Amino acid sequence: MTTLVGFVAGEGKDRGVILASDLTSTAESWERQGDVAVRRQSQRESQKIHVSQDNMFAVSMTGVRDEKYQEFLYDLLRGEISAEKAIGEGFFEDLLKLNLGRFEGRLWHNEYCNSLLIVSRYDGRPKIHSVWPLGRVEEKEGFTSVGSGSGEALSYLSKAMMDRLSHRQVTIGEGVKYVAGSLESASADPYTKGLDMVILTGDKTYEFGEQIRRGLARAKVKTVEEIAEKF
Repeated sequence: MTTLVGFVAGEGKDRGVILASDLTSTAESWERQGDVAVRRQSQRESQKIHVSQDNMFAVSMTGVRDEKYQEFLYDLLRGEISAEKAIGEGFFEDLLKLNLGRFEGRLWHNEYCNSLLIVSRYDGRPKIHSVWPLGRVEEKEGFTSVGSGSGEALSYLSKAMMDRLSHRQVTIGEGVKYVAGSLESASADPYTKGLDMVILTGDKTYEFGEQIRRGLARAKVKTVEEIAEKF
């Protein structure tokens, strides 16, 4: 399961969009025990935000991570599938085909499809786009969240923004703190752990996932040393 958060901060030359996610991926397997099969779940850390080769957009998804999605993601990041075209038309046909292709013309199953959260800057104005499983693309202003911990994330952001008249009053730096806080709040969901973040401005793309991981690792080492020094 996944929690994704998108946040628009500032306006004009100070406008930027923040895309953040947790790092927890859940895998399911079935184990035979006599005459019955037992379903087991395992969790591992997994990167969920990916930046395109041309640095014009970043994408993250909720839903099933299978070989079909990996192929779709590879083509999308390389430009074989056009995110710019889908955003411009307001419809992502290739995502719809990806989802429908899993059902063999039978029944729709929500657990075996994908939706996307995309941040882009094709016209020099950073934007957030929510892409539904049936292909509809919607631009989002302010903030948005999807995934298993989205309820907690949205509640946190709504309360945090109560004293602000508009997200346009929030700097990118303030937005980073709001977004990090929202994912921390969403960590009450057992399937939401860790933090990855990408920021797009009008002319640059910043990836912070590795910096966050290094910082957390240093903090863990320091804390262990502090505990050891007590004895």
